[in-house]
Amino acid sequence: MIPAPRILSTNLRTVVLLLALVIFTFANISAHLLIKGALVSSLDRELEKSNHAQADVVISHFNSEVEKHYADLSNLKNYFISNPGADSENLKNYAQSLITSKSIFNQIGLVDLNLQSVAISDSSIPNKNFVDNFSKLPEVIDAVKSNYLYKEEFVAGPVILSDKRTLFVLFNSVETGGAITGLSFGVVDINRLSRNIFSSSVAEKFNFSVEVNGKNLIPYDAGLSQKEHQLGFKSEFGKVTFDIKAFPKNFITESGQIAIQIIYASIIAIQTLAVAILMIFMSQTHELEKKVSERTGEILKKNKLIRVEEEKIKKIIDNTPVGIIAIKVSDKKPIFYNRKITDFFGPDLDMVLTIDEIITLVNPQTKAASHYDLKLLPYSQTLISHKTESIDDLIIEIGGAKKQVKMISIPVRHEDGQDEVLIVVTDLTEEAKLADNLKKVNLELMNMDKQKDEFLSVTSHELRTPMTTIKGYVDMILNGDAGEINSEMKQYLSEVYKSINRLTSLVNNILTVAKLQNKALLFDLKPVDITKLISENLSGWAVLLSSKPIKLFFHQPTSQVPPALSDTNKVIEIMNNLITNAIKYTEKGEISIFVKNDEDYVYVSIQDTGIGIEDSELPRIFQRFYRVDNSRSRNQEGSGLGLYITKDLVEKMHGRVFVHSKVNVGSTFSFSLPINKSDKMPLLRDTQYSS
Repeated sequence: MIPAPRILSTNLRTVVLLLALVIFTFANISAHLLIKGALVSSLDRELEKSNHAQADVVISHFNSEVEKHYADLSNLKNYFISNPGADSENLKNYAQSLITSKSIFNQIGLVDLNLQSVAISDSSIPNKNFVDNFSKLPEVIDAVKSNYLYKEEFVAGPVILSDKRTLFVLFNSVETGGAITGLSFGVVDINRLSRNIFSSSVAEKFNFSVEVNGKNLIPYDAGLSQKEHQLGFKSEFGKVTFDIKAFPKNFITESGQIAIQIIYASIIAIQTLAVAILMIFMSQTHELEKKVSERTGEILKKNKLIRVEEEKIKKIIDNTPVGIIAIKVSDKKPIFYNRKITDFFGPDLDMVLTIDEIITLVNPQTKAASHYDLKLLPYSQTLISHKTESIDDLIIEIGGAKKQVKMISIPVRHEDGQDEVLIVVTDLTEEAKLADNLKKVNLELMNMDKQKDEFLSVTSHELRTPMTTIKGYVDMILNGDAGEINSEMKQYLSEVYKSINRLTSLVNNILTVAKLQNKALLFDLKPVDITKLISENLSGWAVLLSSKPIKLFFHQPTSQVPPALSDTNKVIEIMNNLITNAIKYTEKGEISIFVKNDEDYVYVSIQDTGIGIEDSELPRIFQRFYRVDNSRSRNQEGSGLGLYITKDLVEKMHGRVFVHSKVNVGSTFSFSLPINKSDKMPLLRDTQYSS
């Protein structure tokens, strides 16, 4: 903590310094304002001188053009005098040539002393009948009467016609043989005069007003400021006097001068305050140096801790089981790598320029021993896609040994634009060997499974013939074809007959499973009316109820169900399996069959009131040879193949099976078959169809 006397001394020094700076600032501003006022006045004078020079250029142009007009009138007059026999058409053509070549006259011509046309050029301004109309104006008549006897040029106008056009007319007398015999004249449209004289790049810096012989030719209503800076010019041609006023658009107003002075003073004030702040900071230099020293010590400590943490991170990265290398996006040069990466790419990475050269040294190959194109490696793909890319079948050679590695490339974006790609390499050599061994074992298991299926198929075929024979003879004995038998023998033979039926059913199921596994079961898909099929076979399924107190119901659909694309025999087999299964696990109650459809499928459901199935058992009931582990179901005979066969048959006809069950309530097994829309039914690859 800083002692109180020291704080007081420091603050007092600062206050005194600030007061001195404030006084200095006011004095500095006042002095500069005086200087600035003189500079502004000087600038205003220079600007006025520049405006005057530019206006002189415009006025010189104006005088030159007016002189050309007078020259045109003189040329026309001289041509008329020099060619006394010239007809009016020649005079007109000559007058027309003067306008076409250089003049800004709209019309030029000759009239006699009675203002009757002698020759006049063509013009749309004002019009061809201009002389007739113009000669009726009182001021024109007065001008002729009062001036032409003096043999001097004179002016009429400005004249405002009925179409609101303002005209300016110059007259010059024509003297022949010592007597005035006519007048040459030229007509100028004021709008055209303004465009040709007062529309140049220099003239655009002014607004102009023009008076001729005291009459307003080109008016301009100037503001007060413009009037104060106006420039006046006079041009005289004989008895014609032009009074031209130029009002500059560019001048420094009083308010502008004040604004300049205020801005200048503000700049001086800001500069002075900046000096004051700098001096205050300088007065606190010692304290700042001390604080900087303390802060520097803290930063050094933190930097030391950061270096320690960096060393820890480097050790962790160096000891990771994967190789890591980072490259610059701009030139593919390595900027960082850990120790593990040298196991893959060699120890001399600092001597290599780019990652392409590093990879080339380890001869990258595919598992098929073909050369791996560098453009297909993950880091090359990441440079294009800016996404994480990977491969796991890259073979490299290092130290004469081959390794299979997985390579992952990850884009790293930085705010400074120096982007990088992080490459991670993992050794998969042992995993690849293990995978190959597993593949061989899996292949052997598949061969064993195939041999088992073939064995079951052959065995089933071999068992089927003697069982059919036994079943036939037992059936004959029970029917009395071999003689009369007593009730006890009949009971024994009935049990034998039931066992043979179960065994036959088992053999048939095994054969069906073998055909499904070997893709040897043919399907004859045709449009089948499922409702009709169930109705026709309902009585046969009712026989299966035996002596159980169960009723079988078929709930006819309320609307027409479209045909399903299926195999009739396979649908009957599916129904046999599901109804037999329902009878087996239902002691009393009823079994109901339902049919419905949506836009794409027909749905068949078999609902029973049996013992039901636990939720934990539902995912496995369609597996081969699986039977529910339930105390009430252990006494039920069966192979565990019926539901498996049902599911496989349905799926190979492009359908699905569903089950919903609740213990002590019952189960509902459902399956779907596609409606006959062949264009929407893709064939399953593992399904064999009869042609």
